[in-house]
Amino acid sequence: KIAASFSLTMASDPTSLTASSVDASATLKSAHIWEVTSPLPITPSGKGHHFLPSQLTPSRFGRRRRLSVEVHGVNSIFDSSTVVNGDYDGRANLNNPLNNVPEVCYVRVLEQRAKVLEPIAAHIKDDAKKAKKGTTNFFAGSVRRKGGDDYDSDDGTFMESFRDEERRKPSAEDWYPKYKISLRMFRVVEKKKRSIIVGFEARGDSSHREFIFEDEAAMEEFCATIETNKKLMDSRSKTHLDMALGGIKLKKDEQLTLLFDICSGLNLPKSDVVGHSDPYVIVRFDGKKIHKTGVTLNQENPIWTLRKGALFIWKVDALELFQSEEGLVLEVKDFDTIGSNESLGAFNISAHTLYKWNGERRKYALKPLAGQKDFKTGSIALRVRRATDYDIEFM
Repeated sequence: KIAASFSLTMASDPTSLTASSVDASATLKSAHIWEVTSPLPITPSGKGHHFLPSQLTPSRFGRRRRLSVEVHGVNSIFDSSTVVNGDYDGRANLNNPLNNVPEVCYVRVLEQRAKVLEPIAAHIKDDAKKAKKGTTNFFAGSVRRKGGDDYDSDDGTFMESFRDEERRKPSAEDWYPKYKISLRMFRVVEKKKRSIIVGFEARGDSSHREFIFEDEAAMEEFCATIETNKKLMDSRSKTHLDMALGGIKLKKDEQLTLLFDICSGLNLPKSDVVGHSDPYVIVRFDGKKIHKTGVTLNQENPIWTLRKGALFIWKVDALELFQSEEGLVLEVKDFDTIGSNESLGAFNISAHTLYKWNGERRKYALKPLAGQKDFKTGSIALRVRRATDYDIEFM
């Protein structure tokens, strides 16, 4: 019933679930929502299959949740009106047919924000230490921090990695996004009469949660939706991986250690009113920053040196690299002491090129990211090769 009426919910409340709340470069294509209850994990770490019976959960620990299975179309991070320079292996980002209809699936956990209760100790005069410590849930063995919105033991480092970073304003029903889990990291561990135990898994670690549905039919519908989307995503991922590999045969658990040398820029855009830009380079993989050079002041043709962060070593799982949509993205920005740092352009390097690169110098033209100004000038020269033991020791 919830899933069937989702389109009406979206129309009347665009802030409750939007593409931007999942990924700025993604467009929500479909979503199904289920109302559930999530019992407290008994173990402090939240691991294992031991949960407090829902009827024993104190009423102030609001355990109502919503599970949303969402399919998003992944847009290119580059402006669609420009042709992103292809890599030297002939793979242009926008010429890749997979990039016309790539999709990603998430399971999002939403919670209904209840009024945050002040710890009792907060009302004890001159007892700031106790107030900061918070209250203890003796059933679950977890501590609730003052001002926190998390009522269980989810605050561990592992669960923090699944936090929905784009927490928007709540809908009229006060539902907030809490976790966003990629479908490939989400697993149904056990099915019961009308509940399931699921595992959130990443990098050899995991955490488990139990979700109780309204009835068995709702539970079965959720599991069927998960299974269907897993099959679709697995099929697409295999097609994408085969194309990205281009005949390369990876070894099992192959790891890459690459040495990068960001050499120089040429004819970089002038975004300042007076003088030239103050450029620096940010390197990202799957949206996460892995390196940033230093700033070169007032330079149209900057040269980055060792002191300016030209060299860096990056270790990455080879399979993870080839599974990425955009490969490695390098963006040039203009540093400003006042105001925001403007983007001067960017380019991406495919996994295939990085894997085959043997240290030769290559030049990439800058193109605008989506929503950014196209300066129509500028390029970056760099070198990449496999790092040696000497490189690693030197760095």
